[in-house]
Amino acid sequence: MPRRRSQFFLKKVFPIAGFLLMFYTLFSLSKVIWKNYQIEKELKDLKETVSVLEEENQHFSNLISYFKTDAYREKEARQKLGYKKPGESVVLVPNVEEPSSVSVYQEENTKPKSTSRSWWDFFFKRTD
Repeated sequence: MPRRRSQFFLKKVFPIAGFLLMFYTLFSLSKVIWKNYQIEKELKDLKETVSVLEEENQHFSNLISYFKTDAYREKEARQKLGYKKPGESVVLVPNVEEPSSVSVYQEENTKPKSTSRSWWDFFFKRTD
């Protein structure tokens, strides 16, 4: 009987246990690989975000340094406060809006279309 038991163990239980162990190992490995992929993807996205934010930060730093210059202050004083240097004269040019060049096409002797005619033209693309 003990020999039968050992044969049963070697022929049935051991291969099943080995298969289950291999399946568990592959499942765990696939979970780790998937988690690693997600972390790498998030890391890549965060690096791109950091890069964009650094560019914006540099842009705003440049703006701040420009706003601190005398040239900017003088420009703003001229535009908003009407500042002028001695010997200069200020000339105001009025904003003249050009009339719109969109022309409206109107036929002279046309009658309004009936609703049924409008629907007919809409569906069958008939033009007069």
